[in-house]
Amino acid sequence: MYLLGLLLVMLQLPPLSIQNSHQSETKIAMGKVILSALEKATSYLEKRYREFDLDSLVGFLMLKVQLKGILEKWVHDSDMKTLTLSVEKIITKLTLIIPKVEAFLKIIDFKYLREFQEILQPEFWKFPLSWRNTSSSMIYSKFDNSNPFPEKMSDSCMSHLLGTK
Repeated sequence: MYLLGLLLVMLQLPPLSIQNSHQSETKIAMGKVILSALEKATSYLEKRYREFDLDSLVGFLMLKVQLKGILEKWVHDSDMKTLTLSVEKIITKLTLIIPKVEAFLKIIDFKYLREFQEILQPEFWKFPLSWRNTSSSMIYSKFDNSNPFPEKMSDSCMSHLLGTK
């Protein structure tokens, strides 16, 4: 989920204005650092995709959709052209890798994968614009790690919500 945190930071980068070049340079530098980390994570997935599970696959699917959202946001910003090319490169790589991971998971755990097939569809992760803002009153102030939600129960709830069980 570290990747998703990096993405959220990137989504907060507004389109840059040419008037404030120092601020532009800082944002571009920060974007380069974040994209470098995402490129490394994508390369790691490419080399070791047989070691990933469904949760990892979902994380990379979400990464791909979020990166496409970043491209849409930066499309008219010439200052972000360099970063846009890096984002496109990562998306292209993910487009090639994700089907390999999914095919491998079908072999090793078809029943489990079938239950969650709905979340593997790219459209599943496209949220309406109105959902992209969260009311601060809805954010938990403290997580209770002493009583974690068991994975089996979580999977069961998700299967019921998706209508696959």
